[in-house]
Amino acid sequence: MKRNHATLAFALVLGLAVHLGLVDFYRSRVFADGVPERTEAQYEPLREAVRTLIVGNSHAKWGIASPDLDSAFNLSLDGETVPETYYILRNQLDDPALDVRVVVMAADPVSFSYWRRRGMSARYWYAPRVDYLAIGRERGELARYARAELLGRFAPYVGMRSDILHYLATGTNPHLPMHRGVELVRGTFTTKASFADLSRAEREEFARNRILFHFPAEEFDEVAGDYFRRTLELTRDRGVTTVVVRLPATREYLLAARPFLDGSRVYERIDAILGDHPQVRVLDTRLDFVDQPELFVDSDHLNERGARRIARRIRKLLARPEG
Repeated sequence: MKRNHATLAFALVLGLAVHLGLVDFYRSRVFADGVPERTEAQYEPLREAVRTLIVGNSHAKWGIASPDLDSAFNLSLDGETVPETYYILRNQLDDPALDVRVVVMAADPVSFSYWRRRGMSARYWYAPRVDYLAIGRERGELARYARAELLGRFAPYVGMRSDILHYLATGTNPHLPMHRGVELVRGTFTTKASFADLSRAEREEFARNRILFHFPAEEFDEVAGDYFRRTLELTRDRGVTTVVVRLPATREYLLAARPFLDGSRVYERIDAILGDHPQVRVLDTRLDFVDQPELFVDSDHLNERGARRIARRIRKLLARPEG
């Protein structure tokens, strides 16, 4: 009996050691140079001097040039959902060491699309920062979100076989190939690559694929809408000036989106939420660059030239008196 107990104890200790080793391997090696880690590494030494914080998903990450705004940092991440943005921002505004005075965020149909409900691709990074249990209760998917939080906190390597195999084969973060030739400057992705370098047929096909990926169903994510409202209430209650940017897209993207968005409730619901918050400054640039593919890196993400133009418009908007 004692031998059985000793064998079981040894197996448990060995299993725990292997588990902890895998957790450390995944976090410190597989994703050692990932975008969340690099963004955070840039943010940490600057955070107490940041007065303008840019939050949201990839449209904000690529489309708003933080170096062109006063004391700004771009804390947004590719694939981030609206509920995740709410918790990330709340954590920053709760920090007494920070003095954030302006929050800039993007609001576009993709932010509220059916696809966004799947989210949680970087659960290992978000889980310690986001209340996934609360999101799960509100979505009626508590088990799914509880699993994401538990795995993200304690076993982030589970279900990530392809990422681990990529690292073992190449020694690099599996997401790095997506960002070759792209710099991260104060949290903003910058690239000189141009969508105009593709033929019209290639641009149209790219746009169609983007739309089909994000809009498999014409459905407004009401939970995301509620968290968007809460985010605007949060910044209002903290006395923080809020700028919501409706970022531009190419003609190819807008045409591809029409069958999915025309007559849908996406624009209507975004407008309604913004209408309830007259204190928010809205910069609507949706159609401003429609025939300028040279300002985009793809059908709906801006390159460095485009992002700097948006930043200049934000500066002008903030320079105008409120009211």
